[in-house]
Amino acid sequence: MMRKSLIVYLLFVVTNLPGQEKPLQSTIKSLKERIQLSSKAKKLALLDSLCKVTQFQRNLNYDSIAEAAVAYAFELDSAKFAVRHMSNLIFYYTNRAGNPQEGMRIFNDFLEKKLNVSDSKLLAQMYTDGGDSYYFSGKRKESIDFYDKAEQFALSIQDSLRYALARRYKAGAHSDLGDYVTAFKLLTEVVDIFNRRKDTMNVISTRLSIATLYNKIGFLEESKKEREEIIAIGRRIHHHESLVPNLFNASLEEDQLGNQKARIKHLNEAYQHIIEPGFNSGIAPVIRYGLLSAYSENDSLVKAKNILQIIKKDLAKRKVIPYEDFYRLALSDYYYYVTKEYKKSLVEAKWVLAYRKTRYSIMGVNNANKRLSKIYQALGDSNNSYKHYVDYITLKDSVNSVQKTQALTYYQTLYETEKRDAKIAEQESKITLLDQQNKEKQGWMLFGGIGLLTLFTIVYLYRLSIYAKRKEELQQDFTKNLIKERENERIHLARELHDSIGQKMMLLTKKTKSVGDDSMQDLAKNTLDELREISRELYPAVLERLGLSKSIEALIDEVDRKSKIFFTHEIENIDEDITKESAIHVYRLIQEALSNMLQHSKAKAASITIKKETATIKAVIKDNGVGFTVPDITSEVTSFGIKTFFERAKILNATVHIDSKINNGTVIDLVLPI
Repeated sequence: MMRKSLIVYLLFVVTNLPGQEKPLQSTIKSLKERIQLSSKAKKLALLDSLCKVTQFQRNLNYDSIAEAAVAYAFELDSAKFAVRHMSNLIFYYTNRAGNPQEGMRIFNDFLEKKLNVSDSKLLAQMYTDGGDSYYFSGKRKESIDFYDKAEQFALSIQDSLRYALARRYKAGAHSDLGDYVTAFKLLTEVVDIFNRRKDTMNVISTRLSIATLYNKIGFLEESKKEREEIIAIGRRIHHHESLVPNLFNASLEEDQLGNQKARIKHLNEAYQHIIEPGFNSGIAPVIRYGLLSAYSENDSLVKAKNILQIIKKDLAKRKVIPYEDFYRLALSDYYYYVTKEYKKSLVEAKWVLAYRKTRYSIMGVNNANKRLSKIYQALGDSNNSYKHYVDYITLKDSVNSVQKTQALTYYQTLYETEKRDAKIAEQESKITLLDQQNKEKQGWMLFGGIGLLTLFTIVYLYRLSIYAKRKEELQQDFTKNLIKERENERIHLARELHDSIGQKMMLLTKKTKSVGDDSMQDLAKNTLDELREISRELYPAVLERLGLSKSIEALIDEVDRKSKIFFTHEIENIDEDITKESAIHVYRLIQEALSNMLQHSKAKAASITIKKETATIKAVIKDNGVGFTVPDITSEVTSFGIKTFFERAKILNATVHIDSKINNGTVIDLVLPI
């Protein structure tokens, strides 16, 4: 009975909507009369028609109509109908009404009901919309699982459109979580899919996502170039849906570049689109917020006050504030620049920071910290201003550079290509060698008369090879013992420095502090720091405290901090597979490789991976530096450090393969038996 009353109520609401055009009023009135006279399947079909009429129109209470339609569908056990309209309703709340939390509520209701629906196309759409509701509610990590489900349903029916859309939205979640590599790979794949489908609109939207990704990591020139191309296409085909968000993001880029005139120009153009009749996009409030910030920051005080009135008038019609963090950030700017009410500005900025921390918005948190530093400075609170400035700089420096990521990806591809070509060349060489061997056999048949002489020669060469091999073994044993003794001496010296001289230096540091002589205190402290550094170089004590795997990670991180090279690493735990005696040799091998890289490679990016395989441990050290000719280093090893590198590898029974070319970087493969 309540559900029937709800339907009658919504019909009353729709009928009495003011200011609608007569044809639309007539259609709604007709549908209302027919719904009142119908029942069951017929009534459900008419409710479906009413939803379609009101879905993309303003102020027609579509949400109430759709909720009633879903309720009536469940009353008739029409699960498929209910799911379709639940999906549409989630989309409406998330992308039109700016209320993704309501969309998430409906999606959770769908999940709890565990409905018996087998339509994969419908389920792909439902999980995509559900993923959106979680994403825009700030639950980025959870949204990825739902996008994955959407992909699975789309793949099961070979629906490339829904598959590509789910992957594009998933890329956005990865990007917001700071996983730019995964996001970039997904978007590149999605662009290819839409190009094959000749789907221009979605190609534009995906390129917009790529431009946004560039912007997030500070690759502003590339982002600007990409976005300008997309904006030009959007203007040419009058595609508001792609043009407005592109103009907004372009304004953000211009703001970062300090081009305030261009920033305001982009926002004004976007604003002209959102006020056109028929424009119905959830991004419209964000454009108004952007203008409020831009006008406030650039002393357009009258315009700032006017746009704030427009914003407040719009918000008065809404149940919730769409994109509330953007609104409060703009309000903070208004209080700071226009009214000089710094305490009010502080309240809004603090809310934004707290909100964005819960939403895993890296760039959002950073922008909030930057604003808070400025506000506290205006309030005369230097301590809090400095704290937020440090947080801003720290987070800014920690954001990965997509340029470096692309460089690593490029050199990885280049390396794999060269490796393949080298393999082909090796196969051709083997074929040539076989031909030569066949010719040699023929030669033996022709010159069988000199067999006896050859026999004596073979015996002589055999004895010579035994002698050479024995000499080499003795040399290897000597080198192994030399390395072991050198390590033992290093350990002994490191402990002496730490336990004896180190303790005395600590006492000296404390005494100079009590005397109050700053210059002597600095000298003592610097000497102690240098002593500790020397001790760590002689023997990495972290091996005993942390184990081999963590020690290698610490070594890489330390080199990363002290150099301009961008390092990435993926280190599996190999502590249980390496003996304590061998651990120091593995550590030294990685250390020597990094040292050579720093001294000679002139690289901008490098990666280190250590992984366990079936019966081996494989370490791969790559850089994109100037490279070298491999024979120069392997056939004529003259450096003691390089000699030690190869000898340590022999101690571990490990194999070393170095792949390098001039101006094409270096790859060192180290394989250790378990």
